[in-house]
Amino acid sequence: MVIRAFCLASTFVTVDTDTARTPQRFIPPTVVAHFMKRLTIIILSIFCFESCIENRIEDGWAKVRKNCSIEEYQEYLLENPNSVHLKEIIDSLRIFWEERNYKIISEGGHIDCFGNCLTLRIMKNNQIEFGNQITEKEQLEEKIKYSILNPENLPNLPEKELITILEIGNVLKSKGFIDIISEDGFDNVTYSEIIGIAKKSFWEIRNENAIAIYNKGYEKLEKQEKEIIEQIVPLNIRFERMIFKEFEEPLPPKFDN
Repeated sequence: MVIRAFCLASTFVTVDTDTARTPQRFIPPTVVAHFMKRLTIIILSIFCFESCIENRIEDGWAKVRKNCSIEEYQEYLLENPNSVHLKEIIDSLRIFWEERNYKIISEGGHIDCFGNCLTLRIMKNNQIEFGNQITEKEQLEEKIKYSILNPENLPNLPEKELITILEIGNVLKSKGFIDIISEDGFDNVTYSEIIGIAKKSFWEIRNENAIAIYNKGYEKLEKQEKEIIEQIVPLNIRFERMIFKEFEEPLPPKFDN
């Protein structure tokens, strides 16, 4: 019986079990040793890279906690939706927003919680509510895009404002925000998935604007071009901005399934 196997030395080695073995039929020990050495180096490199990334993330988290800023907490959560600190981030944001909202009201201001804010609720049974109805995750991206773009200019969906950008002239920009709010008992994995879907919705809008203005996708733009698209379509996602009942915002209309 003859078995053929590919040799790491880039030649075919034939092992004939019916005849006496000869040295040339086996992978030389030096080749095996060299391969194992390279494999060890690769594994250690991957481990070191992952450790560096984890250390960088933890250093970032320590800085965010020290600064105690809503904006920095939200930015950290957007960049690290699978963070092990998810529960602490959510609890902190709830407190921060409550303090900020009370401060605004006590100073005679108003909360921008009407048609420009689109509430995306993650229920304790992991159901998702958006547009005043329970929504499947598979439908969520298109619903967010529609609501932010508001192509029919519905009065209870986000407004648009005309802005002037030196390089391209006048352009319409949505004032829309997504407020992701969770109930106690939600699943962390679901929360992370919802962040990903919301981010993707904004990225798709950016991509459509990039194609319309520059005739190429967002990822293919130069740095300055990307910055212009980001002015037109900022990543307007907020977390845990609970609004007092008397200031509860009107919800968008129901969508057809």
